[in-house]
Amino acid sequence: MYGTTFNVNAYAETKAIVATLVEGSVKVRAKDKEVLLRPSQQSVMGQDSIMVSPANIDMNLSWRNNLFYFAETAIQYVMSQISRWYDVDIVYDSEMPELKLTGITLPTKLAYYRITDVAKDIDKASLFAFSSTQKILFYAVGSKLYGYDYNLGLEKLYLIEDFEDEITMINCDIQQGNGSQLYVATYNPQTKGTIQKYITGTNPNNLVMTKVADVKWEGLLKVKSMTWRNSTQ
Repeated sequence: MYGTTFNVNAYAETKAIVATLVEGSVKVRAKDKEVLLRPSQQSVMGQDSIMVSPANIDMNLSWRNNLFYFAETAIQYVMSQISRWYDVDIVYDSEMPELKLTGITLPTKLAYYRITDVAKDIDKASLFAFSSTQKILFYAVGSKLYGYDYNLGLEKLYLIEDFEDEITMINCDIQQGNGSQLYVATYNPQTKGTIQKYITGTNPNNLVMTKVADVKWEGLLKVKSMTWRNSTQ
């Protein structure tokens, strides 16, 4: 190691060791293999292999800021993080759904919340995103985008919009420090893909979504995920 700042994630259920390098350099070894990591790289080490890829530094080090940071993260991994943080066992009554979650939130240890019957068709949803500023779970069912307010005893559901086209992505709060935003991607074989940005209001008792007219991309391929990187270039 040379003037190094790095993070190591090693838990039994992952069956791998993930090393993320922030600055400096570090060598990682697995049996007879050795790799020198550079800043903003991460290695995933199995029993006899090492894979190196670009690292999402904000996500991998979010625990240092007491944050949960998920970006198209499989629900199995999300549940394992929640299990460790709250020191609870999570039991699945049936087969685990193939879901991915996106969002940034403070893992404050509060009483748990239930998904009630108010959340219409949530069992049919395939896309989810949590707001980091309100107790709102966004989810998509086909062409419809919903916002579920899970405040205990005050649960309510908002139908934000029926896009009439397939919703392929919802991504919440990917720009830290810029308020609460929601990006929604849709797809139509004729008109192709779009991404539209929304700003959420600050009233904790009412969900108000404002469409940002000048932040929209059109004519895209089918968008499944997105990330944001500030740049001065």
